[in-house]
Amino acid sequence: MSTSTRLLNLIKSLIRVGRVDLYGDDAGQMPIQQVSYLGKVGDAFMAWPFGVHGNPGPDTLLLLLAQNGRPEGRLAYPMSPKERPKNTPRDDLIMYNPFTGAEVRFLANGDITITPKAGQDVNVVGATNVNVTASTKVTVTAPANEVVGNLLVTGDVEFTGSLKQTGAGIDLVDHVHDENDAGGPTDGPRAP
Repeated sequence: MSTSTRLLNLIKSLIRVGRVDLYGDDAGQMPIQQVSYLGKVGDAFMAWPFGVHGNPGPDTLLLLLAQNGRPEGRLAYPMSPKERPKNTPRDDLIMYNPFTGAEVRFLANGDITITPKAGQDVNVVGATNVNVTASTKVTVTAPANEVVGNLLVTGDVEFTGSLKQTGAGIDLVDHVHDENDAGGPTDGPRAP
């Protein structure tokens, strides 16, 4: 057998395509999942880029590498070419969940869009402070917006529609009304 044939066979033995058979027990020290390839079944160490992790489900495609040329030393890199978001514009980067369709898109123009699965939420959890800084404006579009806790606004407040106050007291910095005449109706608030 020639050197080039041996080298080609070695490369073929190092790289395989397989699939996930079972969800992994993700509580262990290392992410291990049952995989299959070429009719064989075994465990594989699931490799992810630094700071990225998942627990891919059955039938997820894998690129399998044999550590040190040993088939039992399987490193698996999960792939989702069929489930990927199609028609991705050039230079866009997408992080997505192939099972739900939820995604974060880093667009070529610098915008970032977050899209959850339909009917689901986007949550920021455990933060001491959440700061949003925009050079022009922040727009929140929803049928209802709720603030739980105190609301501190520095600057003017403009609104269209009614202002409904519930709870105790009205304090509009020494809020006063003057009567139009003795016993008549009151005027709107005036500066103290």
